[in-house]
Amino acid sequence: MQNTMSLRLGVSLAIALVSLSAAAQDKKAGSKATISRPMKETVIYREVFTGNESRIAYPNWVNTDCSSGPVPDLRISTAPKNGELRMEEITVPVDRAKDNSRFGCNGKPVKAVGVYYKSKAGYTGPDNVVIDVDFKTGTVSRYNYKITVR
Repeated sequence: MQNTMSLRLGVSLAIALVSLSAAAQDKKAGSKATISRPMKETVIYREVFTGNESRIAYPNWVNTDCSSGPVPDLRISTAPKNGELRMEEITVPVDRAKDNSRFGCNGKPVKAVGVYYKSKAGYTGPDNVVIDVDFKTGTVSRYNYKITVR
């Protein structure tokens, strides 16, 4: 048992030393060592009428006391091929599902970013938009909007 613990400790120490060595080399080279995790992607389906501007999203953050959190930053990862987007800061009522911890906040106003989609004139069919949202709380989420234009 002691040999197994010594082996584990030795392996852990070796891994730590290699990590420190790599970090030191990165620091000398002027770069930072980072560990990245794959971003979770949420798929959302929307239907819109051709040529009409429609709000497809309004990302927001609700604090535990139901007040508005920081207005999120948005980045378009995949722009629509058959339309255009417009974004503006808006105020919306909280609208969370029953299983969400902020469900009790529903109806209270919060600041958000309204994301509006408008298809090319006369276009019908599918379109797609992917948006990365930084909630400024250590949380960045990816939303994939599958749009059906009628």
